[in-house]
Amino acid sequence: MERRFESRLDEMLGQAHVSVNLLRGVLPRLETFVQPFVEHLSAPEHRRHAAEYITGLMSKLERKTGEGIAYLLDQQRQGIQKFLLVTLFGEACDSRRGTPRPTSSVATRGGTASR
Repeated sequence: MERRFESRLDEMLGQAHVSVNLLRGVLPRLETFVQPFVEHLSAPEHRRHAAEYITGLMSKLERKTGEGIAYLLDQQRQGIQKFLLVTLFGEACDSRRGTPRPTSSVATRGGTASR
């Protein structure tokens, strides 16, 4: 981190109302918190990726993309990216290309999707 950002971070932390000590052990508490929500996800790997994704959103990453979060957690990017695609677009997501498939009515009539 650049020195100017470090000094600004120190200044902001000095003004924070939340003690830094309160943030110690936050990840295990986060896993406990998300448990009731991720139980509704269909696949075990999706449940794991949900907690990892939330961890990445709480990180200091400048851009909180699936790829960035995966690398932050020392993982391959495809797992979290697939999780995001499936949870955003559903099981209709084309796993080979990672893009949503057209709706069945569009595909069977040979038309194009209208916006």
